[in-house]
Amino acid sequence: MHENGIPVVFFKGPILSYILYNDLYVRYSKDIDAIIPSGYISKVDEILLEHGYIRTSPSQSLTSKHYRILTSKYQAFTYIEKEHNLQIEIHWKFFRENITFCMPEDIWKKVNYINIGNNSIPTLTPEILLMYLLIHGSIHMWNRLTWLCDIIRLLDISKKINWEDLWEKAVQYKIKCHILIGLGMAHFVFHVQFPQFILNEIKDNQTVNRFFYKNITALIDSKILRKDPVITLAQINSQMALMESLGAKFSYLNVYFISYRDWELLKLPNSLFFLYYIFRPFFWLYRRVIRKK
Repeated sequence: MHENGIPVVFFKGPILSYILYNDLYVRYSKDIDAIIPSGYISKVDEILLEHGYIRTSPSQSLTSKHYRILTSKYQAFTYIEKEHNLQIEIHWKFFRENITFCMPEDIWKKVNYINIGNNSIPTLTPEILLMYLLIHGSIHMWNRLTWLCDIIRLLDISKKINWEDLWEKAVQYKIKCHILIGLGMAHFVFHVQFPQFILNEIKDNQTVNRFFYKNITALIDSKILRKDPVITLAQINSQMALMESLGAKFSYLNVYFISYRDWELLKLPNSLFFLYYIFRPFFWLYRRVIRKK
């Protein structure tokens, strides 16, 4: 993408495995994740399709209206290159849940590079990567021990985390609970040490302590979170509790008011697009309950 003048940073997947363990294959991953500025989405989509990739999520052709809605409600497109069985996710934001933890320019101005073979790969800084992993774990209720191990490994290899700056961002973007739960679990389960002010915040936050025990239970018995549609409802309930303002809660719920999968079930012209919002509960019920039987 750099050849086409498109800023890109790789994270998660095999790149995260290399950052943490100096090996592309230590962590299981099914795809490569990259993030680009939102203004380049259509250009990257065109480039990948021209190079033989197939967009699988969403798979249908997109109108300008579709693009506008998807870029506001979703975070990524998924592509597959079948000859080499390569899957890539192109993000324009980190989370569908509209959770923000840094300014977009922070991603592009403070890029880290890792050398893999003869290639220099742009990645996130340790502080931004740490915040991403903590929020990602909280969104999914920490139901994989691997995610917690990633946090511990990142802290082990990144000796100069600026905790005051990290906490300032957590307060600024109203994501204190998302950050503290993962740090609390790392401290109480693996005895990882943090600055005293972080430990005090963990101890004094009732919401964090409540979800800490729920997440520990999920680690012990991950089946609790893997029964659709329970997993979606549990995550929604968790996120609503963790978010600190009514505006954030509404913004979070708003992303579930429409799904591109509904467009695949029923194709409507733009003049009737509003019907997708009305039919949304029925589409959801069909996919999650009826079709799975």
